Amino acid sequence: MKNKIKGFTLIEIIVAIAVIGVLSAILVPSIIGHVGKSKLASANANAKLAYETAAAYCVDTRTAGYPAFDDVNCVSLKWDSDTRPTYLLNGEDMRNALKANMGENSASAGYVSIILNLNSSPAESFWAKTPDDQYVGHYPDQAEEKGEYSIVLDQNQSGDQSNG
Repeated sequence: MKNKIKGFTLIEIIVAIAVIGVLSAILVPSIIGHVGKSKLASANANAKLAYETAAAYCVDTRTAGYPAFDDVNCVSLKWDSDTRPTYLLNGEDMRNALKANMGENSASAGYVSIILNLNSSPAESFWAKTPDDQYVGHYPDQAEEKGEYSIVLDQNQSGDQSNG
């Protein structure tokens, strides 16, 4: 009586590996596209939060009798120390207001730019994880694709990447 060894033949294994390769070649680009879309959605959400934080600061300063007039050009949201920064409602301290309300004590806090309109309220906001990030969020019009917007560091910035 002949014992038959159970198992897969070499051809069956090669075909299975080929099928897995074809499926991964189809799925990997799709997954990478979803990762990019989620990064952009997160950046847009952070830009909206920056816009709303700046708007609240502008309302508070107007209520205190000081119009906000200071555009914010690519300020790092990373705290300068281990404690949450404080800020003044004098219309000139939006950078620290953004750091206090959005920032954290880590390098991943991100960078924000706010452009004010003539009546001292935010017109646009931008957020990116790093100054040279291709995924830059925008509000009120959301960024639709990678590289659509950019945040540019001022040449006259201090060591904490804040303009001022």
